[in-house]
Amino acid sequence: MTRGTRPQLPPHTPRPVGAPNALEGIKVVDFSIIMAGPFCTQTLGDLGAEIIKIERPGVGDDIRNIPPFVDHDSGVSTFLISCNRNKKSFTLDLSKPGAREVALDLIADADIVVENFTSRVMKQYGLDYETLAERFPRLIYLSVSGWGRTGSLAHAGGLDPVVSAECGVAALNGDPEFPPNVSTVPWVDLTTALNGTIAVLAALHARERLGRGQHIDMAMYDTGMSDLSYIGARYLGTGEGPERFGRFRPEAVPSGEYLCRDGRRIYIYTFNDKQFANAMKILGRPEVADDPNYAKRLARYANSEKIIALFGDLVGKLDADDLSKQLADAGVPNGVMRMPSEAYTSAFAAERNMCVSIPHPVTGTTFNVGSPFQRMSLTPAVDPVAAPALGQHTVELLAGIGYDAARIDTLVEQGIVTREASR
Repeated sequence: MTRGTRPQLPPHTPRPVGAPNALEGIKVVDFSIIMAGPFCTQTLGDLGAEIIKIERPGVGDDIRNIPPFVDHDSGVSTFLISCNRNKKSFTLDLSKPGAREVALDLIADADIVVENFTSRVMKQYGLDYETLAERFPRLIYLSVSGWGRTGSLAHAGGLDPVVSAECGVAALNGDPEFPPNVSTVPWVDLTTALNGTIAVLAALHARERLGRGQHIDMAMYDTGMSDLSYIGARYLGTGEGPERFGRFRPEAVPSGEYLCRDGRRIYIYTFNDKQFANAMKILGRPEVADDPNYAKRLARYANSEKIIALFGDLVGKLDADDLSKQLADAGVPNGVMRMPSEAYTSAFAAERNMCVSIPHPVTGTTFNVGSPFQRMSLTPAVDPVAAPALGQHTVELLAGIGYDAARIDTLVEQGIVTREASR
């Protein structure tokens, strides 16, 4: 099998010189691993917070060892790169005597602690919220977990696929003619991360008014239930469904995925009557928009099979890119169905500074998917720094909190921390 070659990407376009950082001066001690916690803290780092990523010596975050690796043989996990930029790596073996004191020294001037273990883990090290809050009352403590800190599953582990299955999200993925499937993109992980970010920012604001921090119990299960949104509301409001919609959406007819003449597929979303009329004009059948059977939303619902079939026939006579441009110019929401390989290397991604190349200490350069916050007019996202090597900043951070060389040497000898950075 021929191995792929990573794409050549344009360099990152730096933020304006001198632009302030939204979260300047905010320090986060991040014990989280894998996806939801690290994606949350990456977002906080994008906004200018200092993120100290606590990792096990010699092992690090579990995802460091998950292939594929950049350029196949570098040992630098693409998974790690995707959710750990703008962080400092600090190795700490919490199982060692004396490690807790180091953790407390790191937390002493921190604003936020993030962890995403089961409920017993941080408590066994004396680093749970109740213990820390007595010493650091202004601390904001985010616990991300599969099932939350209360209820019968509080001690159970939960990752995106199993939580997606349990809360009903997975059951709605896929074509209705086939069994359901878990999404390839871990949406519950990602939306939980974003909810965690929102909660932390709200807690920071509340602390300014109330003078104290708080504990945030952010469960993936709660997020998944919330993510069902208006789809779940169909059942709650009517007792019916919801079913898997597959290629077509019932709330906007005719909308869905259609095959074009050139063999490519396009997704068209005619949400209102005007968009439908504009689409029919571009497709060469403007009179259909005046037909009483199709002119209004509810009429199209009642005749959905006929209009979807007609729409599909007309779309099939045009090429995807040409049709997409015409629809966009007419205000009709649409998008050509692209693989990530096409999307990441598209001209539009380059225009938006969304898929670029940045320096990396091991591979020379690596990819970066841009922060969605890089276009804030006053405090845009910071320029991206690639995910750190394991333990890269340990000595630097210890010195920064007042540890002298002799004490650092002792910690290294005791196996509590490691000095050398590794991939």
